[in-house]
Amino acid sequence: MIATPFAFPINWNNVSQSLALRYYDGTDWLFASLMEPFKGYAVYSSEETIVEVPPLESPTLLSFRKESLLPFEPDWYMQISITANHFQDQYNYVGASSFTTPLIDRYDYQEPPPIGNFVSLYFTSQDYEGRFSTDFRQSGQNGYLFDFEVTSNVQGLKNIEINAENLSLQYDWMVISKETGVNYGKEIIQLTQSQANYTLIIGTDAYLAEFKMEYSQLPSDFRLYQNYPNPFNPNTSICYQLPQQSEVTIEIFNILGQRVITLQQNEIKEAGYYQIPWDGTSDTGEKVASGIYILQLRTNNYHQSIKMMIQK
Repeated sequence: MIATPFAFPINWNNVSQSLALRYYDGTDWLFASLMEPFKGYAVYSSEETIVEVPPLESPTLLSFRKESLLPFEPDWYMQISITANHFQDQYNYVGASSFTTPLIDRYDYQEPPPIGNFVSLYFTSQDYEGRFSTDFRQSGQNGYLFDFEVTSNVQGLKNIEINAENLSLQYDWMVISKETGVNYGKEIIQLTQSQANYTLIIGTDAYLAEFKMEYSQLPSDFRLYQNYPNPFNPNTSICYQLPQQSEVTIEIFNILGQRVITLQQNEIKEAGYYQIPWDGTSDTGEKVASGIYILQLRTNNYHQSIKMMIQK
């Protein structure tokens, strides 16, 4: 936590050009360019750091305007925000700059901690630990993958919206979910879960083509597919799709109607495509005998059964 010791505004660039200055407005953490008197701010530093605030009055009281919230000017950037009722996390950015490096650097800002009831969106990577509110890469690549996660302790519908502020004309973009197998395109994403993961893909048409083939748009109806392989011994895959968020139960019964195993019990699933395995065991962990089994999928609005055969 930091504040100016003077009764006049201080230009933050005169204090530090490597640390991002932020303040909490009651709902979200905003970037700031000025330290105004009698106002509290926060900066993140990974190690012990001394900053000196020079007694140089800034000629203006303007903080960063809504249309220019980043502490520097990248070559291009996009903004991702999430809202739920009056809770929000708006100031999350990806982009590219000729000044950035492939590693974590001064342009990758840590995600501030949540306060009270919250919705939070942040970027993650397999190459580094931590949660970041910005993720900037080197300019000039054919494509970029930005993984982001949302968490919340707020109940109800949450909306994720992406704005292409000044995206290069050579690029297009889309959002996918590896969990649901859905290509959301450029649509607003709606979810009710408290946690979810997505990937924002930005690139040339050739770069995006592979992902467009692999991921599908939201399904228009409920469907339970025939398991594959069938007959099987002992492993098989069960696939289904949901056009809307649903509470899903999946059970397997023997030919006498006795329940063998419950694979999913009243699990809340977002709209999308799902695949779950079954290894031919019962709820007690025992291998079931050869024969015909009935798989049953139930939601609030859908009920379907299929026959499966184990052949040893």
